[in-house]
Parts: sequence; structure tokens; C-alpha cells
Amino acid sequence: MKFARNSLLLTAAVVAFGCTAASSTLKSGRDAFVIELPSDCRLETRSPVEDFEIFTAICSQQAYARVYVGNFPDRGVRGRTLRTGYAWPSYVQAWSLPVPGDQARADQIARSVRLRRP
Repeated sequence: MKFARNSLLLTAAVVAFGCTAASSTLKSGRDAFVIELPSDCRLETRSPVEDFEIFTAICSQQAYARVYVGNFPDRGVRGRTLRTGYAWPSYVQAWSLPVPGDQARADQIARSVRLRRP
């Protein structure tokens, strides 16, 4: 009887979790955030594996900032980590890269990242 009760509790927890707003997913990680890029910059996308995407802000052929979109952000990265409320991606993480002579611009690009709201 104890096994049946535990199974019932587990089932109830799964059903309850499945009914939350976090059960929806986005088709593209790019749909999770907005970023303010200067006119001479572009955003490049890399998807090393299927469960996350990395976006790099490139200005004058140099990487200025990165944005991670997925479910397992790197807690050791200095930057901002934003919780999306989606099942995927759960997080958007943005950080600036070292850019000697133009660090303020790199920091500003990383700080400009915001969650895109539906």
C-alpha cells in the first residue's frame, strides 16, 4: 500500500508540474531575448548540440559579447542569467568578452540583453 501511495503522489506532482506555464517551449533560442546591437555589429549563432544555442555579437570582426540560451547556464560565468519561464529555454545568460580599448562597448552590448515577452 505504501508503494501505491508514493506512486500516486509522484503522479500528482508530475501532473501539477506539467500544467505550469513553464511547460511551453520556443522553436528558436533567438525568440527568447532581444539585444541592442550597434549598426556595425551582427549576431552569429552556433548550436554545438541540440539543447542549447550560443549567440555571439561580432563588431568589426571581433567578438564582443555572448548569449547562451538553454536549460543549464554556466554558474561560473560572470554576467547576467535570466529565467525565461519556458520549459525550453529556461535561461538566457549574457556576458561581455575582453575587448581591449573598447570594453565599455562590449559591456553595454551584454547589458542590453532582455527577455522577449510573448
